[in-house]
Amino acid sequence: MTDKEDQPKPSLYKRLSKKRWFLPLISFISLVIIFLFTSRFTDRPPVIDSITPKVGFPGNVMVIQGKNFGSTRDGAEVTIAGIRPTTSSYIEWNDNRINIRIPDDAGSGMVYVTTRSGRSNGILFTNQTHIPVLVSQIREPGHPYIEEITPSKAPVGSLLLLRGYNFGNDQDSGKVLFTQSSQDDTSGDSSANPLQTLEASELDSDYESWTDREIRVRVPDGASSGSIKVLVGKIQSNSLYFEVTEEAGSKVYTDKRGFQINYSIEASNFKGQPNNSIDFWLPLLVSNLEQRNIELVSEPKPLWDNYRGMMRYRFENVNSDSVIALSQTFWFDRYAVHSRILPQAIPLDYDKERRLYKQYTAPDPLIPATDPKIIQAARTAGKRERNPYTRARNIYLYLLQRLSYDPKVPHENLSSLLDSRKADSYGYTFLFCALLRAAEIPARPVSGYLVYGNKEIVRHYWTELYFENFGWFPVDPLLGDGVTFDSFPQVEGPQEYYFGSLDNQHITFSKGLAQLKPLEPSGVVRRRDGILSLQTFHEETVNLEEYTSLWRDLRIIDWW
Repeated sequence: MTDKEDQPKPSLYKRLSKKRWFLPLISFISLVIIFLFTSRFTDRPPVIDSITPKVGFPGNVMVIQGKNFGSTRDGAEVTIAGIRPTTSSYIEWNDNRINIRIPDDAGSGMVYVTTRSGRSNGILFTNQTHIPVLVSQIREPGHPYIEEITPSKAPVGSLLLLRGYNFGNDQDSGKVLFTQSSQDDTSGDSSANPLQTLEASELDSDYESWTDREIRVRVPDGASSGSIKVLVGKIQSNSLYFEVTEEAGSKVYTDKRGFQINYSIEASNFKGQPNNSIDFWLPLLVSNLEQRNIELVSEPKPLWDNYRGMMRYRFENVNSDSVIALSQTFWFDRYAVHSRILPQAIPLDYDKERRLYKQYTAPDPLIPATDPKIIQAARTAGKRERNPYTRARNIYLYLLQRLSYDPKVPHENLSSLLDSRKADSYGYTFLFCALLRAAEIPARPVSGYLVYGNKEIVRHYWTELYFENFGWFPVDPLLGDGVTFDSFPQVEGPQEYYFGSLDNQHITFSKGLAQLKPLEPSGVVRRRDGILSLQTFHEETVNLEEYTSLWRDLRIIDWW
């Protein structure tokens, strides 16, 4: 064997590198890899985090902050309420910030940034000339009249003092109406985002006090800069301008879908004594920016048409031949909601004297927020994070990592789910609420239905948590964990999507637990699990020994 034969053969790389085509091929492959890598990080649609001002006049300079705008304009554009500003209107453009002068013909509507990578989310701009600012009006005798609002500008959740006349000695049917921040993602037509009114919320304990001369009320979730009015009965006051400031994000409503739904109750086989009675408490659909334009036909008419989100029906002197039939048919529009949060703008501390905070951080019959095991898990999951948004997200990710879906798991003891690591929709939601409340973040369960396929339904629960300067933030932990129901539509990245967003196929019947009290000293109450809403009881009887009642499930009559 020769020395040449003993020498090792050159490696494949060395042999290929001597070929003329090798270096050009390597160069071409490298360029392709670089292109794919950079495209992945550059071809991202723009995102708007905030605009300043949100309420302003034509000619003002608007500052748009966000990301992925591009280092130069290069054919990109801004639209304000459907109007494209001229080239001379652009003052500054970089990847995170745009300064632009508001066009003279811009109305009220959504602001978008459009680049070659797509269109951004929209944020509502309001032309201040469209807001009726009534500084001085003639007071009509007996009519409510607002003299001043203190402070004249403040964030969502702040306490306002309205001074004036003829508000009534107590609230009774009185309401304070704010301007609604309805950020509907439409085609950009300014007429598609009309300024509408928004009532301060009884559910959120927005009303602190009410006298004939003074009203103390919180700026409600969903309020925008604009006019404030007082409504006493059917008489409306003058309006004064109020500015919502320090907003920590926004919510956009998209993909409107119409529904017609029905549910019913039947009761019979009554056995009792004379002078008997039975009361039924039936849930109403929740009316908010996600569910609007609600119309209802009740058969028969209720005794009380809206008490804490419920209708009360009363029947007296029923006998063995009596048959009670109740039916509720609703028509309404349902929207998907998408939240955009600026975590750095959320205050680290809550107003702990506020009733909303006290109510939704306290334990209740369904949420054991003071269970030692829950408290310890909340501390572990929260990772000592001070920012409420980051703390809530840590708890959310902990829950999703901890649990897996099992529709047959009992949920009487929520803390036991931490060990079993299995839960149904109820368990995911109520354990999440308990962990959030233990971490001093206001949270409440939401009950209702998911609708899909050929008018199919499934009872479902999800969560809302509250951030200062923002309002309620929706989270669906079960769907966020990637759980699906037959033909229910899939979303890309459910973990991210359902932390702050909901689709338009959630139907909401209650938020939080409605704690009813018996009306009669001798009344016997009956609670039914799995009913449309969360309430302490559903039926109350006096002098009735036996009866049967059937609460039929929701029925989708039509959707469009």
